[in-house]
Amino acid sequence: FDLEKQSFKDGAGITQKWKCTCTKEFVYKNCMWITTDIVEEGRKFSRPQPELNIRIVKAAREVGINLEKLSDFLAYLGVKASAYNNMLHQERKVRVAIEQLSQERMEENLAEHNVLARGMKDYRGDIIWTDADGVERHTAQGPGSFDGAGATRAYAHKIKG
Repeated sequence: FDLEKQSFKDGAGITQKWKCTCTKEFVYKNCMWITTDIVEEGRKFSRPQPELNIRIVKAAREVGINLEKLSDFLAYLGVKASAYNNMLHQERKVRVAIEQLSQERMEENLAEHNVLARGMKDYRGDIIWTDADGVERHTAQGPGSFDGAGATRAYAHKIKG
């Protein structure tokens, strides 16, 4: 086998093209390329990217490392990774994922709160009102916290990442 071409342009994703004496070509990629379900804000679709790039950005987010300093550190060590601007794009995708998860959990909390409020023995019934479109709505009435605010949940707090 002879190494015909090697590409370092895709961040941590290194692609090598090998040619055999029998004229067949083989392409080797050092990691899987993935397309996530999460679309970055301002984009129309998710683009494929090396899994290592996503792992680096996700790990930096989990431990609170500044991406610019991480990018400089990896370059100093000679580790091939995404350019700083591309890391920012990937980090925005991680933020969108966190925001979606937060939104789902907030809706679950609100549904759980309504069930518990309606299940109280002194529950007086729903507040019935009509929205701007003329649709009749029912809102459960009850306290925001059942435990004296010791372990309150954020019912309307939107976590943006």
